[in-house]
Amino acid sequence: MKFFRKLNSLKAYVKSKEYLDSEDTILDIYIRLLTDVCNYLDEDFINDDANREVLENLAIISNTFYNYEIIDNNKDLKGVYLFLTFNIGGYSTQQDESEGVQLMTVHKSKGLEFPVVILLSLNEKRFPKEYKDRHDRFFTPNSCLDYKNMNEAEAIREYIEEEDRIVFVAMTRAQDILILSNLIKKNEEFDELKYRLNDDLSEIEKREIIKEIPKGHEKIHELINKNISDCVFLDGNYSEIPKTVCEKPQSKNEDFLNLSFNSLEDYIECPFKYKLLHEINFAESTVEYNKLRGLFVHNLLETVNNRIKSNNNQYIGDEEVLAVFEKFKNSFHFENLRLSQDEFNEIKNDILYYYHTFAKDLSILKTEQHFQITKEFYQLSGIVDLIYKTKDGKIGILDYKNTNHVSNHYVKNYIKQVYTYLIGLNHALEIESLKIYAVKARKMIDIELNQASLDILLDELDAVSQNIGNEIFECNMDEDCVNCGFSNICIKVHRKGTSVFEFNKDDAWGFRDKFYQHLPEYEIIDLKDSYWKDLEFGEECNCDTGIVENNDNNVISPEPFKNDENIVLKQNPILKNDEKDIKAFKESEKQKTKISEKSHPDFSVDYFNNMANRIKENPDFISARDLMKHEDGEFIPIDNIKDVNLKADLKEKGKKLEYDDSESAIEFYDELKKHRLFVNDYYPYRRQCIIFKNKLKDDLNDWQTIEEVLMSEIYLNHHQLIWFENKIKELKEKLNLTSQDIQIMDDLLESYKLDRKQFEAYQNTPVPIAERIITDENGVRLLSTEKFDKTQNLFYVKELGVGYIRREEYEKAIAYYLELLDSDFLYYRYHAYKQFARILRNMKDPDEFERIFNELK
Repeated sequence: MKFFRKLNSLKAYVKSKEYLDSEDTILDIYIRLLTDVCNYLDEDFINDDANREVLENLAIISNTFYNYEIIDNNKDLKGVYLFLTFNIGGYSTQQDESEGVQLMTVHKSKGLEFPVVILLSLNEKRFPKEYKDRHDRFFTPNSCLDYKNMNEAEAIREYIEEEDRIVFVAMTRAQDILILSNLIKKNEEFDELKYRLNDDLSEIEKREIIKEIPKGHEKIHELINKNISDCVFLDGNYSEIPKTVCEKPQSKNEDFLNLSFNSLEDYIECPFKYKLLHEINFAESTVEYNKLRGLFVHNLLETVNNRIKSNNNQYIGDEEVLAVFEKFKNSFHFENLRLSQDEFNEIKNDILYYYHTFAKDLSILKTEQHFQITKEFYQLSGIVDLIYKTKDGKIGILDYKNTNHVSNHYVKNYIKQVYTYLIGLNHALEIESLKIYAVKARKMIDIELNQASLDILLDELDAVSQNIGNEIFECNMDEDCVNCGFSNICIKVHRKGTSVFEFNKDDAWGFRDKFYQHLPEYEIIDLKDSYWKDLEFGEECNCDTGIVENNDNNVISPEPFKNDENIVLKQNPILKNDEKDIKAFKESEKQKTKISEKSHPDFSVDYFNNMANRIKENPDFISARDLMKHEDGEFIPIDNIKDVNLKADLKEKGKKLEYDDSESAIEFYDELKKHRLFVNDYYPYRRQCIIFKNKLKDDLNDWQTIEEVLMSEIYLNHHQLIWFENKIKELKEKLNLTSQDIQIMDDLLESYKLDRKQFEAYQNTPVPIAERIITDENGVRLLSTEKFDKTQNLFYVKELGVGYIRREEYEKAIAYYLELLDSDFLYYRYHAYKQFARILRNMKDPDEFERIFNELK
């Protein structure tokens, strides 16, 4: 019954508005069905080699869902069901094909050879097929097809020739023995011919009789008779087939790895995720907008570059570039790229800007150049966007990034990719120049070669291939795990500390830090490109003048662009200075951040994300993850060690049950509410609410659990209280409640707030609350109240604002985050900018956002 309750709960969710408004896609529901509902797919199951065939078949289905999401709709479960139903018949199972008989169509056999081939159903009018006048169907007239200009007689001849080619392909797959089979309608004539065949006849006499036996299609019949001396007539007597030794086909070298830069980074990010994506070939649900937009820009640049190359490396003009742009915009390949006209104009601006500035100094040699790095145990392949030659004759690599992120953190990641390209091409070309172009940021970055980092990258490639070869696929526990499409599968997300692997501590993660430490800090010198912000299309662009703005937003006189104002990467002198200089540098960086925040926003998602990233680059910035880290000095001695250990064990048992069986976890937490160690702890109520919302999708029980905690005498601090208040407001909109139900809850909440303070004295009795008890590699430890309160303050600030956004109270949210911008605490300002980007994305109305923002500001 638990299974059906879970299944019905999931069905109710996918039919709800909550599903349509969420970021969940078809693939997310598929994974949830396999994990939460069926309890079928988990890390133990995946790591059992006996299940490999099943996993690969499940992966095939996941790729079907992924493709459907891309080409049609990422929410339409009914549509994908019909799509899968109609197509699954054509799928092949993933299994070892090195032994046994393989069944395949003629088309799939192309290019393959086998010792013995059995060709079935060589019947008259069936194979090869007879041409039919399909008068009941409507075809495109030949006159409308440029490539097809023939009359009906010619069409029939072409059809027959194609059928002959198919039969030829089928027959020529055989290396030693070809068995031709057909169904013959038995009659007196056939019986007579068989009767005449007996052992008293000579071989020549037998062949003459066999020639008379029908063999299907006229051409097949003639072909066999022509080669009758090499044929044996089989009529159920298969012992006549010569014994043939079929050598087992050489299986591919399982130890040889085929890698790409992205798969390399996937492994470093999380080896377990690498295994799912690249070993088993599961598809992961992703937000395709940025990926598709990036593909659009890359394809556009590639096409324009090829046309420039064909035009003797002379610019083809804005008109032709825009014609290519319109062609791509209207292409069915990008029909799911749903951009506003402003966004398309922004892409036009970015592309034209590139060709009028940086591209002028580069001579195009090759576009989309393939490369390979081949070692003993692996091969890494990829594609370089552009191979160019500079005016002074240097050959270089250019990689396009459709991004506006050009801070040190991002640039170092980009450099690693370009270094990989350099390794792959250096044997064929003498590469002397490396560049990265950030399209949206309109910045060219010149990269200087650092041999130490290059050597470390080579070592990293060897280490990763060795780890993969040794099947080290441990999950890297990280803050991004919650956003991973496979988090429901991974043990470490749900059962912290229980892993089936002994991970190699000297793993590839160490190489990332080693690689970066040899790269200098970079200062990016920018071009003045404000002129391009309001570019009007339709006329040839003039790049001799540009309008720029100063910090007070006053227009300055136009000044010419300087072609040599490329962004360059310079080693920051601060690396060589003493502590006094470092302190001064930090202060100057803080001032830069303050000044940049005063600039007039352009009210785009990219702008606010950029502002957040600028703050993140400040030397004094501390991330939320670092703020919540617990240092040894933040733990205190435990008085009642026996009871605290018992409470820690019960807490871990609850987590395990949440992973294994949500229904059992709910029952467990019901019992925990009555346990002497939890009677004054809100923890079991909170865990139940999380399960009801995220796992069981049971809003009514979620509501009733909140009523229960408000009727208790359990103390809720300011963060815990706002967490429950936000849930109440959300559930009011989702549930079909009566006015009486709402009034009861409102009265409970007000009454609880009045009495709340008096419950505080009981909060850490008889032992501290569960959230202060930490279980890690050091055992069970108790967090100090001071540290716990600090983290709760951080959670409160985040929960208060996010609650406004979730309820679409955007005016309150904007007002709240504008207040946070006045904080001296860098993380709060960073968080405010990130949430402005989120609000703008959710509102989908930049003008309304700008109006509210300016009014409240």
